[in-house]
Amino acid sequence: CCPPQTPKFLKAEVKEKAIKLKWQTQDAETVGFLILRSENPLSDYKEIAKVKQFSYEDKDVLPGKRYFYRVIA
Repeated sequence: CCPPQTPKFLKAEVKEKAIKLKWQTQDAETVGFLILRSENPLSDYKEIAKVKQFSYEDKDVLPGKRYFYRVIA
């Protein structure tokens, strides 16, 4: 019927050696999410994971680096 709704309320929690992402969606039919990451907020996003749950833990991070994420349903 319709395209999936955009995930909302994306939150990032910095852990010792990882960044944990959590989000929500109102769309009960969404069955997967694509996680994209970049070091630039406006470009160069690359796929880092495909998940079926409403969270993802990025363990491929370096201390002191800044990362930007996008989650696509």
